[in-house]
Amino acid sequence: MFILAIIVVVLVMLTATGFSGMTALLDIPSLWIPLLLTTVMLAVAGLGKDFLRGIRVAVMKENIYTELELKKSHLAIRLGEFIIVASGIVTALVGRIAILSLLSDPVMFNRGESVSLLSLMYSLFMIILLLPVDFKIKKLLLESEYAEEDE
Repeated sequence: MFILAIIVVVLVMLTATGFSGMTALLDIPSLWIPLLLTTVMLAVAGLGKDFLRGIRVAVMKENIYTELELKKSHLAIRLGEFIIVASGIVTALVGRIAILSLLSDPVMFNRGESVSLLSLMYSLFMIILLLPVDFKIKKLLLESEYAEEDE
């Protein structure tokens, strides 16, 4: 189901440009900046493995993890969501500052504007993909809590 969500997000991105402007959406630095910042910050927080576990939980049919592992994964996914949004906004702002410094050259203005907005767009699409992961982990935690109460 999670793979289907990824496909839908990519299709939405493509249809937003009418499929003809697909190259306008492909800017590797705008994609790598939020991913790199998120990876580094999760590693600094010691939650990198927990984040990856959270992604695995999203694609698995049955839960094989303990309640503690799920809670750590939930925490890592939440931190990842926050970092992705923050890095997208920061990258967009840095891009805007660069644009303002190039106001005398209209060609550079257009390129800078698109790069600035692409990083924000990539960040928001990554959040859209992480929200179901976050809520699936929360659902498993709730099921675990209610299973303990029934015993």
